[in-house]
Amino acid sequence: MSAVFLKVLNMSITASWLIIAVVLARVMLKKAPRWLSCLLWGLVAIRLLCPFSFESSLSLIPSSETIPRDIAFRQEPSVDFGIESINKVINPFLAESFTPDPVSSINPLQIVIPVAAVVWIAGVVVMLAYTLISYLKLKKTVSVYVQAGERIFTCDEVRAPFILGIFKPIIYVPSSLGGETLVHVIRHEKAHLQRYDHFWKPIGFLLLSVYWFNPLCWLAYILLCRDIETACDEKVISDMSKADLAAYSQALLDCSYPRKKIAACPLAFGETGVKDRVKGVLNYKRPAFWIILAAIIACIALAVCLMTDPLSSRSLSGKLGTSLDMAVAEHHRSSRSEGHFIVADYDVMLISRSGNETTVYVWVLYEEFSFDGIDVKVETGSHVPSAVTFDTSENNNGSSTYGVVEYWEPRDGSYYADDIQAKFPWPIRRRALDISGSRASSEKCLQAAREYYGVINVTGDPDLSFLNYENACSLAADMTDIQTIYCPPAGKQENGSICIGYVDGSELAKYLDLVSWRKRSTSKDDLSSPGSIEFCIREDYRITVYRDSHIAVVRFGNERRFYNTHSGDYEKAVELFYTEPRDSRK
Repeated sequence: MSAVFLKVLNMSITASWLIIAVVLARVMLKKAPRWLSCLLWGLVAIRLLCPFSFESSLSLIPSSETIPRDIAFRQEPSVDFGIESINKVINPFLAESFTPDPVSSINPLQIVIPVAAVVWIAGVVVMLAYTLISYLKLKKTVSVYVQAGERIFTCDEVRAPFILGIFKPIIYVPSSLGGETLVHVIRHEKAHLQRYDHFWKPIGFLLLSVYWFNPLCWLAYILLCRDIETACDEKVISDMSKADLAAYSQALLDCSYPRKKIAACPLAFGETGVKDRVKGVLNYKRPAFWIILAAIIACIALAVCLMTDPLSSRSLSGKLGTSLDMAVAEHHRSSRSEGHFIVADYDVMLISRSGNETTVYVWVLYEEFSFDGIDVKVETGSHVPSAVTFDTSENNNGSSTYGVVEYWEPRDGSYYADDIQAKFPWPIRRRALDISGSRASSEKCLQAAREYYGVINVTGDPDLSFLNYENACSLAADMTDIQTIYCPPAGKQENGSICIGYVDGSELAKYLDLVSWRKRSTSKDDLSSPGSIEFCIREDYRITVYRDSHIAVVRFGNERRFYNTHSGDYEKAVELFYTEPRDSRK
């Protein structure tokens, strides 16, 4: 049940981006036929119905899986909205509220998620029960009627015309209607039947019942009902004279009947947006061909960009995936790699094809492992946004891989951000500058290395003694160039970017030995503001010093510990930073 709930939650979030786009498109396409808006709502329905989607380099969906399926079992729970500013607001709250207590036997989310799943199911049941009761009450109301035509009934208890039924729909009209008003009403309701609106509206409400917890789905359903009525009006009045338009508008006013509840049925003539519909009828002009064409193109663009998921490493398969594996290994391999197990993981941002060349814009996590007889250890590695261009022409002599035209990486230091902005296409520049948003996983690399060396029964908790920053001294002292990420404070930033550089391990060890930080339980401070320096001692072991909040954070694996720093500690840490590596070895 919990797995189904998390899947529905992820599908809801993904569809929300499409709902927002459709709401904006309705405003921009207000001169286009309203049936196109109904078509766009159909795309939303497909997004909500289908548990899978195709991946595309043109996708504008920030993240295809916002909530990880294993979030309840993580030491530090986090989500990925694909937008770092949102992640920085939500993830600290999740970490503070739901990080398991070391002495507790259960993760809080292992309780919260099943309870939330039960509440979700209860909401679905309530929505469906409401629909069934409303339908039965309405059937009882129209139980006494007089047939006025084929599947057209008049009833004294009916206050406004509507259609009831899905497989055998019947048009009900008030007994008081007559003359020209009745003619227009029946034309309108028959247009609903021709458009199969008596199917689409209940389907929309069924989806709303499943996704009742999402406010955007409620907005989508309300707008769908309005668009259905407006599209039906346009179908009826498309060939009317001005006099007929005036009579039709009067019929709308005569049958207007405001409803305060949202329902799956019926399709009522004067139920929704009567004021706007009357204005639309009186001002109706047949849309020009170019408006319809532009609207159709916009709908296709929305479908391509928002009905597909962003590329992931799973999409980089076959010959192109093999070619990237080989290119990464050849680019990073050195004389020191002898005897090491080499592994890489990727986060593909974009695949661009031009003629016979294909460029893969990708976050590359490269690591080399050694084996000490008990467990594996990371010897070296890098995590860099890269652009690898291949010759993908058919004339490759039957090779199993494509030839590498260019393997590009940004320069270190102050050149880092400028190089990325110059090389990467604009839609993925921010993603390429944000190392924390990369989906390349060191855990996958570690697991692959352990499988390769046959390491088994590696169980138990991590050595949390490393969360004591003083224990990093001995580890750092034996290192030369420790990769460091320096985010200058406001006023000192160039292009608002970060700098990638190094610190000497022995100097860092001296610095950590001299500071006297005091442990604190947690942090409610904003750690996203500029003014920080992060020492990447290992891929899974980092120490970050923040300027404004006077806090240091030690991260080891999925664990972290907070410390209060003293005035001047941040400035002394920055003094250790340099941009060019001092180790001449590759």
